[in-house]
Amino acid sequence: MASNASLKDVFGDVTKFLNQNDLVALCLVNREFCELATPQLYSDIVINKHSVLRSSEWWIDCGKTYVGGYRSEKKSNDQNDLFLYDRIERLLESRQTNLIRTLVVQEDVFNDMETGMPLLQRLIDEMLALNQIIDLDIRDSVLFQANKEKVKGLKLSETIRIQELDSLNDISDFEHLKSLEILVTLPSFENVILSDVVKLRLLAGLDELVIEDVEFSALRVFCFFKEQGVVFSNLKSLKFNHVHGIHDYNKTYRELTAEFLREVIPLKQLQSLEMELACEKSECICVDAFLADISPKLVSLKNLALIEKTFITLGDHYTEENWDLSINRFILHLPNVGQNLQTLSVRHNCPTNGLQKDSVEGNYIRRRTLYEEVLPHLCSLKKLIAPTILQSLSSYEILVCDLLWNGCECKKCAEVLDIFDQFLQNHQYYSYEEGRYKDVIPTVFFAYAGDALCRRFLTETDWDLKALQYPPTQHTWNLHGYENVHHFQDYECFFDESAYSHLTQVISHFFDDYMKTLVKLLPKLTVCVLSGIYYQVSENREFFSQYDA
Repeated sequence: MASNASLKDVFGDVTKFLNQNDLVALCLVNREFCELATPQLYSDIVINKHSVLRSSEWWIDCGKTYVGGYRSEKKSNDQNDLFLYDRIERLLESRQTNLIRTLVVQEDVFNDMETGMPLLQRLIDEMLALNQIIDLDIRDSVLFQANKEKVKGLKLSETIRIQELDSLNDISDFEHLKSLEILVTLPSFENVILSDVVKLRLLAGLDELVIEDVEFSALRVFCFFKEQGVVFSNLKSLKFNHVHGIHDYNKTYRELTAEFLREVIPLKQLQSLEMELACEKSECICVDAFLADISPKLVSLKNLALIEKTFITLGDHYTEENWDLSINRFILHLPNVGQNLQTLSVRHNCPTNGLQKDSVEGNYIRRRTLYEEVLPHLCSLKKLIAPTILQSLSSYEILVCDLLWNGCECKKCAEVLDIFDQFLQNHQYYSYEEGRYKDVIPTVFFAYAGDALCRRFLTETDWDLKALQYPPTQHTWNLHGYENVHHFQDYECFFDESAYSHLTQVISHFFDDYMKTLVKLLPKLTVCVLSGIYYQVSENREFFSQYDA
């Protein structure tokens, strides 16, 4: 009996490392395995518009069950809705919903939300009625508002999202709250006063905080917390956004300053930091001053994500280069960065069509040299994420022209590169800047492709740092759309979603040259994500594209 009990414990632990397909297969073996696998299969559910990509080579899709739409390259919106609707119905009919402990509902999961919303509401109502769920994360804003009051009854919830600061007083009874996301839309907080319970018990105990200000002025929120006497004494992870724009707004604090941040955030104990920041004033040095002020205090930082956000100056190479210089200077000045930093993500704010001023080869070489000089200092870096690297590279026309016309010579690429060249010769896009249609060029084409690859990231991943906690979604592109991309009238176009998988393969082979450099520069690198292309790196420094080899 002891041996059988021990064996059951071992198999129970093993199920935690299986993905949902493996768990379903295990359930079909016999009754004992079914009893072991079923709780793990239902415990953590993510409802997503599209299915997720699968790979048997690594762990990224383990631990969660994904309920998504039609797994096909070519599908209509109605088909996807039908498959997703049916799968949620099967979930409700399984009589296992009492096993669900965590439920994530992403935003806009149905194309026809009027039809899908009642079904989602039915699922949520059943979860709340069973009173077994621990964490309910509703990412859809309409569905969130409809269940705002009901969710308050989740006494054990560790994560919650709220809209507006005045809602903090409504969650004062969440004793176990560990993660809080605040969406800020109000121009001022003059009439908001936090209760002592919220300040001393709830906020002081948080491990993770996200401030998303729609005006990109999150530092005013930290100013508010300072005035209220709030100190996040237990905080380990922080994300916020702040842009010093050209046009100031009333009642918001625009210039980047660390004055309020260091008063309420224990910078010395932060382990994860994600900042969406930039300055658009040409003669202002507030970004450099801000980063220089906080960098010496980040002595425990292990995970860092830096996101560029600009409004007016989009499309200028020198804006991008100056931002690169600022963040790389910041990275180098982090205390013990070579030993501490394990995850780094850098996301640029690139023009959708890739057309950027001053994007000549010499400027590209200078930016690349900058990163080649900085990355070797990150001796302990294990995970590197660059969600927009293809958009950045596509701005330098010589690179993507080389990709298309002098690219990879493997058999797969040789068969399709000429076909994509034919696409360029027979398609146009609408230039809003010039007010007319123009021929699609490699820069425009691969910038669109980079944006499509970015859409593989699941929408519940608000943090770039958490991108590797979820598998990529099966998003495809039909090679049309964006800026009204269309073919010439006398051309019979055959390009659709079926060509997209070949395109991602071509891009993956293009990135292989960058990976050869990265594995040399970063001796501890194990995972790298370049514009939605996922790489795993082995101990002998060989790398493998998980989904697009």
